Amino acid sequence: DPARFHALAEEMVTEFPNDPEGGVALTRIALEVQDRAERMAIYQRIRTLYPPSKDKRFADLSLGLYSEYLISDPSKAVETAQETLRAADPQLRGYYEPLLTYSQSIAQARELITQSNFAEALAILDRVKAPPSILSPYFAGNAPVEIVRADALAGSEGPKKAYDSLLEALVRAPNTDLEQKLEEYGSKLGITPEQANNDLWNSR
Repeated sequence: DPARFHALAEEMVTEFPNDPEGGVALTRIALEVQDRAERMAIYQRIRTLYPPSKDKRFADLSLGLYSEYLISDPSKAVETAQETLRAADPQLRGYYEPLLTYSQSIAQARELITQSNFAEALAILDRVKAPPSILSPYFAGNAPVEIVRADALAGSEGPKKAYDSLLEALVRAPNTDLEQKLEEYGSKLGITPEQANNDLWNSR
């Protein structure tokens, strides 16, 4: 019963404000939300209630918002990681520094694409590795890299190259954001969402 689960989650957040399980419950609610803005609002609330700089147990609870920013606005992901690092206890820096490096690389590649420097953007993306903490299927994983890679390939070699790259990425790891990007480039090629889905299944 979703309504009952929501009520229990809110009760947990109120009665046990220092227990990260409340944040876990809110994260599960966010994962069921289809609207990105609404989902991000929940993640922002989680980050406010459970600041990752306060307790290592809260660290993973910030990954939802960070992951959303990696897809929608990498520069915001950089800001989020920087804010956390500034406030973090020394023993937590090793956890957050890879998140900052990852978001900086994606933001840099995105900026290079706006400058039509596609080759350098692709070179950066070939070197970057996602931190293990976001490789969960519940978070961004490698999707931010693959989305920016597709845009760089579209700029340098055309939408078909971007489409094929996204197909390969989806075969390796299913992801809703990648599927949406696949449909976006498919439309540029006259490929319907149904045809794109067939292409994906045939590639597996």
